Amino acid sequence: MQSRVQSISTSHIRMKPPSRSIYLAKKGILLQNHPRTYNSNESKRQKSDCYQLSESLLNSLDWSEAEERRWRHLFGKRIASVFKRSTKRDFPEVFPGSAISNIGVGSSQFERYQSILSTRGAKYAPNWEMTPISGASTHSRWPWLYVDKPLISVLNPDAMYTWLDPAPPRSKLLADKLPQLARSRNYSLDEICSVLELVHCEWAKTLNPFYDLKALSLCREILAQELHREKKRATPEAIELIFELEAYAFYSSILNRYKSIFTGEYQGLWLEIVLVPLAAMKPTELCQPNRLFDELRNLYLGRTAPVVINEHESIADGNHRLTAAWLWNLLNASVKTCWKIDDTEFQKAIADFIEGHKGEISPVTVHEVLRHLATILEDESGASFLEDQIKPWLRRHRMQSRIQSLPAVVLTTYNGLAAIAESYDSRQEIIRFEPGIYEALLNLKSKVLPSRACYHFADRVPLPWFALLEPNSSAQLEVQ
Repeated sequence: MQSRVQSISTSHIRMKPPSRSIYLAKKGILLQNHPRTYNSNESKRQKSDCYQLSESLLNSLDWSEAEERRWRHLFGKRIASVFKRSTKRDFPEVFPGSAISNIGVGSSQFERYQSILSTRGAKYAPNWEMTPISGASTHSRWPWLYVDKPLISVLNPDAMYTWLDPAPPRSKLLADKLPQLARSRNYSLDEICSVLELVHCEWAKTLNPFYDLKALSLCREILAQELHREKKRATPEAIELIFELEAYAFYSSILNRYKSIFTGEYQGLWLEIVLVPLAAMKPTELCQPNRLFDELRNLYLGRTAPVVINEHESIADGNHRLTAAWLWNLLNASVKTCWKIDDTEFQKAIADFIEGHKGEISPVTVHEVLRHLATILEDESGASFLEDQIKPWLRRHRMQSRIQSLPAVVLTTYNGLAAIAESYDSRQEIIRFEPGIYEALLNLKSKVLPSRACYHFADRVPLPWFALLEPNSSAQLEVQ
């Protein structure tokens, strides 16, 4: 895939810690230290803990500052730990960390893989709640005269739960491929890519992954060095190495597509926050009225948390934030009209906005923005907030008030443990939510997941807040 070019100016986007009192009261979570980045002195002090690369290789990779930090403080340390003789190996963790006790903090990718296999429920029949969502779409009020109502239905994930129990990787193609590589002296990038793809497909039913040139080049150099060492051709150590390299190559290739706005340690975990265009993100669930209104207020107050997306740019956590951003842009585009459902000019402005963003805004988002806008306008307090707070602000700052991108955290699902929410909520049972379900949504533009289908554990670590728009002097920011 090509890199995304951002058209948004980021000079006014400010990051701040979330309210400690709010998270303690609502979730019982006591926040730790503020986020911090790494400086060059720290890099030098911790260099001995990182897998060592030659200066010539580093120069040829031409890493950005974010890429270098990612290697020095995350993947370089993880790969170095593969070869440690000590039983206490250090595998730094990426947000949100190992939330499940039987997948220990600090475990290698291969150890995580083995643990995750045990969570696959081959004979499990989830109780997917699909009827309420379809009913909400079919029976919801639609007062918009010039916009056709999208018909939204629910994807039934059952088809993804018919796999056979996979064999351990050493009995598969991967174990045969490593000795072949070890016998070779000149690896092509295609060979390296094929090995990484084998690892990727061990985790889940997924389409072909993408690895960029820099990631493949680094993996080639490390494999060339390590596989030629004595007794490392098809050992557990070599298996662990290739799993770590694949995780590095895939994660880095994804993050390198976007503009980075934070890279560093947060709440004891590695965190990277990037800007992702609204048009790129895919909604996966319907919204709840109160939560959507809260996120609209948060945009106004300057306290928007990053959305969490997966490797397909589908929303893993933050559907309400994405919908609120599109609703904000629609209100901005119609600010010169009277925001009443029976106003013809307002109706036409809405139709013009939807038509002007065809191909960017999904049918699910159109459905949710207009369904909930009708609800807000028919509620006296909601309509007053739009008229008395949002509209004056938009009139004063209209040129700076269009949201083009949102802060986002990438959470890869193919090698993570997202659980079926219904079984976890009711019985605290961990059954893996099959990552391939998100791929099935890619070309099904008018389908969403069942309510509470998937739990990513992302709320275990409260993310920092962002002020995406120019500060509103009248808004009282609830941040400590």
